[in-house]
This record gives sequence, C-alpha cells and structure tokens, in this order.
Amino acid sequence: MVLFPLILLILAAKKSRKLTEWAAAAGSFLLVQGIRALTIGSVLPAGTGGTQVADTFSIKEAVGYA
Repeated sequence: MVLFPLILLILAAKKSRKLTEWAAAAGSFLLVQGIRALTIGSVLPAGTGGTQVADTFSIKEAVGYA
C-alpha cells in the first residue's frame, strides 16, 4: 500500500509511456487491496493498541514527521 505511490513516482520519473507498466502497477495494487478486503474485511491496516489508523491519522502530523 505504501509502495504504490513510489512505483508511480518511478514510472513518472523515467517517463514511461508503456501502458502495460502503468496497468501492472495499478493491477497489482488493486489485487493486493482485494485480497486484504477478502481476508481481513478491511483495506485499511490496523493500528497499534487496537486503534484504527483512519481514526488517528493526520496528514498535517505525517507531513511534520516527514
């Protein structure tokens, strides 16, 4: 899940015009998300201490740590 934007960034940086490379990246991401949804019932990862990541995530805080 985290590496998907990196893969897109790499494809953009090398100026890939091959539709198959972009489709493979998107397809593998969707496949992994589908497997996650089927096996654990959620696409979002579980947080620590029994919390949900969506409840405690803040973009401002993430950018601050980055």
